[in-house]
Amino acid sequence: MKLHRCIGVVILTLFTILSMGQSVPVTFTVKDYQSREPLIGANILIEGQPAGATDEEGKLEVFVKSSRQSFKVSYIGYDLYEGSFDVEKLEGPRIEVLLRPSSTLLNEATVTGSRYEKPLSESTVSIDVLKPDLITRTAAPDIQEVLNRMPGVQLMDGQANIRGGSGWSYGAGSRVALLLDDIPILQVDAAIPNWNDIPIENISRVEILKGAASALYGSSALNGIINVRTDYAKSEPETQFALQGTYFFMPDDSLDYGHRYSANASFVHRQKFNRWDVVLGGFYNNQEDHNIGTYNKYGRVNANVRWRIKDNFVVGVNSIFAPGKSRNYFYWDANKSFRGELSSFNQTDRIRFNIDPYIRWQSGDWSHKVLGRVYRTNNDVGKNQSNESWMTYTEYQTRYNIRPLDANVIAGGVYTNTQVEAELYSDTVFTNRNIAFYTQIEKTLWDRLNISAGVRYEHNALFVPEYIDGDTIPDGQITESRPVFRFGLNYELGDYTFLRASWGEGYRFPSIAEKFIDTQAGAIRVRPNVDLGSEDGWSSEIGIRQGVGGGSWNGFLDFAVFWSRYDNMIEFSVDKDNQGFLFFQAKNVGGTSIAGLELNGFMNASFGDINGRCQAGYTFIEPRFLEFDKSGSDANVTDPTLTQGQENAAKSTSEENVLKYRSKHNFKFDIQMDYRSWFGGVGFNYVSEMLAIDKSLVFQVTGLSAPQDDDMEGYRTVDFRLGYTFGAFKLQLQLKNAFDERYTARPAYLEAPRNLTLRLDYDI
Repeated sequence: MKLHRCIGVVILTLFTILSMGQSVPVTFTVKDYQSREPLIGANILIEGQPAGATDEEGKLEVFVKSSRQSFKVSYIGYDLYEGSFDVEKLEGPRIEVLLRPSSTLLNEATVTGSRYEKPLSESTVSIDVLKPDLITRTAAPDIQEVLNRMPGVQLMDGQANIRGGSGWSYGAGSRVALLLDDIPILQVDAAIPNWNDIPIENISRVEILKGAASALYGSSALNGIINVRTDYAKSEPETQFALQGTYFFMPDDSLDYGHRYSANASFVHRQKFNRWDVVLGGFYNNQEDHNIGTYNKYGRVNANVRWRIKDNFVVGVNSIFAPGKSRNYFYWDANKSFRGELSSFNQTDRIRFNIDPYIRWQSGDWSHKVLGRVYRTNNDVGKNQSNESWMTYTEYQTRYNIRPLDANVIAGGVYTNTQVEAELYSDTVFTNRNIAFYTQIEKTLWDRLNISAGVRYEHNALFVPEYIDGDTIPDGQITESRPVFRFGLNYELGDYTFLRASWGEGYRFPSIAEKFIDTQAGAIRVRPNVDLGSEDGWSSEIGIRQGVGGGSWNGFLDFAVFWSRYDNMIEFSVDKDNQGFLFFQAKNVGGTSIAGLELNGFMNASFGDINGRCQAGYTFIEPRFLEFDKSGSDANVTDPTLTQGQENAAKSTSEENVLKYRSKHNFKFDIQMDYRSWFGGVGFNYVSEMLAIDKSLVFQVTGLSAPQDDDMEGYRTVDFRLGYTFGAFKLQLQLKNAFDERYTARPAYLEAPRNLTLRLDYDI
């Protein structure tokens, strides 16, 4: 027996020694800490050496020696995980790693700049990220108000412009593309955003890309992109309710102002059912607006359903149904009045909805997705201004990760078909078809330099009647095709220091409204222009982003210098018909140049029981016509002998060469502080005076004067907020426009006076 025991001990010892020199397979599984969903493409390092990336199930098998090993797991948008293991003590052997979303702002994941997730710090263009916390903590009734707090962004009458790339265009032709879950959702006839349809009750984040992005997103992305991404179900069910009421205080000189108020309610529920993810939400708003005789009442129901057939294969559908009615006016009845000129009022009953099916799957280094949208708009408006439209959108996109070259290639194709029928557009039917193909490659060199280059080919075909309003359109077709390009660099100069440079072409095919609108707004007549051409040009930027802080506080500072040049810019301008009557019409006004600089800062901090968040930004622009001749300043705007430069001067209220409806200086500041159960904050917004407006508008609108003749030097608004959290409830007060600044963001329409909001949130 002793001999057998000795032999057994020897054999066991020899086996152990041999096994110590052999490699043993260990399976890593990487998942999201909250949702427990597998993370595809997470990078794993063993003893500082790359071991590979996780597959479609979030798994990676590596071979290690039977000794203690250190490892690291990294994934975009998540904190770095560091750990160690001893193979002999593992079960399986396997290791499960749960990654937490990153609290470091530079590591914030974004998709808009590259169409796939990348860290914010590695972007080659300026991108800001807006989190849903800012929406709830500022008691914003819609996303417009929150966007107006973001550096470099300004909204005028619902139209977004970024870094002065556009002014006020009378409600048609946005140069900023609005996306919902990566798919365009501008109203197809006028290319305008319908902000009331955006489900603020279910937003995961909003990404704002500044600069031309037509190479990736096509027409309407001439000036930038606002991409709203909705939230999804987590591992635990979530239910949120909110009630909110606002009271507008009576201005001192408006004794008949009456009681103006708004109230809204919202809810959202997110839950997983095995492999099904379900999100249901709703919103209702009843607003007696701050301007007398106006209102906005609407509802919204949204539903997102996702079926994870496999961990690497997902199908789903998102949908929104949004009916409503509103009454508004185009311009006031007297100087700085909260009343509208009676003939400029209009009333709208509307129904809009979108249904968005999608498929996403991944196989090895390949990923694919098919995106779709059916978007229906029906606006029943008085004064022969009704319109209805359909849009169907289909996109296929694929991405290949070339690991040996440390490069990613993305490519896709888009088909969009729209149909518009409207009294606004000569009461006829228009059909527009857009076909586009795009590709982009991104390559990393020396682990520090990221290079990207992309191209998109666009083909637009607009089918219309051959005769419209006395104009002849050959064969009833207007077609146009062209490529657009973009290039970008991002270089990591040092720890948390990133230098970027980009150049991209911009292109925008005119909207149906700009080419064919035929209507009356009070004393202002608007007529079609079938010869209106496309806008095109380029935008460039050099910027540096510096991470700051560490530990209990972190953030970044960002400085950028930008310059854009556009040909054939579209603006609504005054003209005269054969009978001598004045009218407005969209026209190409020649080339423009917009140069400027922007300084932003974002910061998160935590000190004991105090948590804080701060963001601030300053934007300066120099917007100019490429053709501007002062000799035309006093000329008749309808003189047919005027040169383009003289005509631009004749139609502007300024004798200086500046683009209309822009402000040179824009400063934003917002700070939020939390102390135990209390929270509060301050928001500040400064916009310098508008440089110029249409001269003819001054003559046609009572009480409107040129900015140079007005005693207002821009406007400043200050907001205060204070709240308390008790259990699952949050109660807060908001005092907005606290010092009752009377101001206009666009001519002849006053913004809200001082107002007080009470909001109650309940989270289960």
